[in-house]
Amino acid sequence: MKKLAFALSLVMALLCVCTACGEEKSGGLSITANNTGTSDTQIVSGLLDDESYTLSNNITKIVSLSPAASMIIDALGASSKLVGVDAVSANYVSAAKTDASGAAALAPEVIFVDAADRDALGSTDIPVFTIPTAESSDAIHKLIRICAKVTGTSADDLSKKLTNAMNAAQLGSSAYSTKFTAYVDLGEGTVGSGTYITEMLFAAGLENVCTAEGFTSMTDDEIIAADPEFIFTVGDVKDYLENSAFAGVRAVKNGYVYSLDEKDICYASNNISNAVASMYGAVSDTRGDE
Repeated sequence: MKKLAFALSLVMALLCVCTACGEEKSGGLSITANNTGTSDTQIVSGLLDDESYTLSNNITKIVSLSPAASMIIDALGASSKLVGVDAVSANYVSAAKTDASGAAALAPEVIFVDAADRDALGSTDIPVFTIPTAESSDAIHKLIRICAKVTGTSADDLSKKLTNAMNAAQLGSSAYSTKFTAYVDLGEGTVGSGTYITEMLFAAGLENVCTAEGFTSMTDDEIIAADPEFIFTVGDVKDYLENSAFAGVRAVKNGYVYSLDEKDICYASNNISNAVASMYGAVSDTRGDE
């Protein structure tokens, strides 16, 4: 535990160093204003090529049917602008619950929706920003900037925190001669390559045992056969540590099973900075002075 505390202190120190540098880039992309048109409007482009809208600089009513967007807007200090959120978002953000069928009735000026739920909205004259599955942290940086522009806030602090968390983990893990293997239990499956979570694992000095593409699943037998050295779960660690079926798995034998907050790992928001710091802390605790 002392090693873990030291490792987490190191991460925080690295974050402070990175922030002090004053770098104005996030995920390789500059944080710049994109205001054009008259003094009271701006053009905001979404994550999809065909989503670009001229919006008021004073948006006051937003519906978010995307947990990631909801949490980012809340972190930007603009939750008062949320007049409706989906059921999952309501677990993390103080706003009235709604769904695709009730969104338009709230007369929002903007709607955020996950790509999987876009069709449920149907045709609407309300500007809609569709959020596809994030394949990397770059996509999260872009969503942070879009949310900031729509809410009239600054993306700088959130983007810097995310950038610094990734950089701190990468800097620390770069000294490792090899990477540990890890399995990530998201509650309703796991995740493979081509996602922001695999990028987070790599930054923390870990290699994902799941080789499938995107969000997927592994059976208990497949997890046991993969024999991960670390397990991260949004559930109860006892589901592994006290399950005789997993007794032979290295992560269980060594006690390297860690709990992550669902909001920090399952949704592609600024909160992934917490998860990557936790992952790196867990790994560095076992690496010692390597």
